Amino acid sequence: MRHFRFSKERFSAVFLDHDRSTPYETQTIMRKIKNIFRHNGYGSGASYNNDIALLQLDQEIPLTGMLKPVCLPPTGKSFTSYKGIAVGWGATKEHGPVSNKLKEVTVRLCRTWNVEELVTGDSGDLST
Repeated sequence: MRHFRFSKERFSAVFLDHDRSTPYETQTIMRKIKNIFRHNGYGSGASYNNDIALLQLDQEIPLTGMLKPVCLPPTGKSFTSYKGIAVGWGATKEHGPVSNKLKEVTVRLCRTWNVEELVTGDSGDLST
C-alpha cells in the first residue's frame, strides 16, 4: 500500500466552501499550512488505521456564524455503534468522479475498519 507523502507547501485549508464548481457561492476563508503533525503510526503496515494528521494553520480563523470548532470526545470513551456524520467531496460511487458539492452521510461508528459494521447511507446534499 502506498502512503501519501506530506508537504505543507502542497496544501491549503479552505473553510465554508460548499460548491467547488463556483467561486461565487459563498465567502470562503483560505489559510496556508504552517505545520503538519502526522500520526506516529502513519505509513506502517498495510492499512489506513493511522491515516490521520493535524494541520496547524498560518493564521487563526474566526469561529463565528457557520464556522464552529469540532468537539473531541473524552479520553477512553467508546463510541462504537453510535452514529456519526462523515462529510466530503469524495466519489459518490466506487471508481466514480468526485462531487463538486459537499456531501454528508450517516455511518455507524466502529472500533476498527470492518466493512460489515458500516451502515449504508445516502450521500445527501448538505443544502437539503
